[in-house]
Amino acid sequence: MPQHERRDVPSQLHGRIPSRFLFDKFIVHWTRLDEKGLAEPFFHQTIERLRRTGQHDVIATSISVLLRIKEEIRPNGFIFHISRCGSTLLANAMRCFAGSTVVSESKLISKALLLQHDLIRFTGESVAREDLLRGLVRSYGRRQTEQDTSLIFKLSSWNITHIDVFRHLWPDVPIAIVIRDPLEVAVSLMKGPPGWLAESRFDELVRSDIRSHVELQHSQTMESRCARILGEYLNAALLVAHDPLCCLVDYKDISLNKALEIAKFFNIATRNDVDMSALEATLSKYSKDPNAARLYSDDTLLKQGSASNQLREEINVRARPFYERLLGQLH
Repeated sequence: MPQHERRDVPSQLHGRIPSRFLFDKFIVHWTRLDEKGLAEPFFHQTIERLRRTGQHDVIATSISVLLRIKEEIRPNGFIFHISRCGSTLLANAMRCFAGSTVVSESKLISKALLLQHDLIRFTGESVAREDLLRGLVRSYGRRQTEQDTSLIFKLSSWNITHIDVFRHLWPDVPIAIVIRDPLEVAVSLMKGPPGWLAESRFDELVRSDIRSHVELQHSQTMESRCARILGEYLNAALLVAHDPLCCLVDYKDISLNKALEIAKFFNIATRNDVDMSALEATLSKYSKDPNAARLYSDDTLLKQGSASNQLREEINVRARPFYERLLGQLH
């Protein structure tokens, strides 16, 4: 259990990162990292490993402490994606570059994005959403070792519908957007649906002012809803694809050379700053396996061949036009 709440103790947060919000109590939990750091493909996997090994050392502070954290490492890049498209593989590759920290799908960032108004404590203390996001990013960018020099964030898929928030808060930070043929993504999503694919969740997550105005009826099938949501993600990517600080990455183009290209785009390293054998090994493994034991295999043909006619039709109407326009900007 966390120790009693501490208010003005940024100095005692060395080696710790924000790991949980308790908005109703105006509290943030800080977890101490071990020497492995954020080594797993996903943020929650690191926290789970620390719990499993009995190293989950947590303290609690007021959320307002986040606002007093000073920036040490400014973000080098944000990775957005449309889900099940190779973004985790790309993020894992960024970890191979010397001095890089990759924060992959922190739920705290997602929770902050969902705030519709300022957080207000019973004492009158308040925190604005934008300040909360800035504080989170600064907190994840605190150096854990002297070798830490760069910081990359991989966001959750639906966060792409809030991409303008990141462009507003960090207008000089490059962004990479990973896309894939939406039919292949949809096949994967239908097989293992994430929470945001639930009928009632999407309208909560996606801001109405960026939607493509394709109505979502409650009577729609899962196939139709999935296609519409992917269309919204791809449409959100289109809205920023013209930005010179935006780089589109298609799944089929992810390779060692593409990883080096993105690292250069994020200004995190050169060929001299990466263990090429480690990078090649990372790209050869199934990206979501925290033990890096399972080998990667291209499932493009399998997904294309297993799609139902209904899913194919829905994707062609609701998502593929956006994808084709994005491909046009890649070439």
